[in-house]
Amino acid sequence: MKNLAYTILLLMSLGLSACSPAPSPPPETPVVEERPAQQRSALYVYQAHDQTNSPSLTLYMGAEPVALASGYVRLAGVIAGKVALVEIGGRGAQVGVGDSVGDYSVQSIEESEVKLCLKK
Repeated sequence: MKNLAYTILLLMSLGLSACSPAPSPPPETPVVEERPAQQRSALYVYQAHDQTNSPSLTLYMGAEPVALASGYVRLAGVIAGKVALVEIGGRGAQVGVGDSVGDYSVQSIEESEVKLCLKK
């Protein structure tokens, strides 16, 4: 009886494994065409007009960066009307009245704007 159970179990496993699906072929890799290198241009240029020699500048909160000789400058925040947080060329800086920002010095700090004047 025991041998009969083993035999039936063996035949069932062989029969079921014979019905298993055939392995699927590997997926086809798409053919990628090489394209010649294209000339790329900037998507957007801040401050199309040059402000690098303007005698005074005003940085506004939330406005686009201003182009200076030292890089783009934007106002990131104002703390208690005494300290301005500016980003110069991608690096943050903390400035107060009289401090320099590139070729400019901070003239005044208001709630949402900072006025800069060209150094003499």
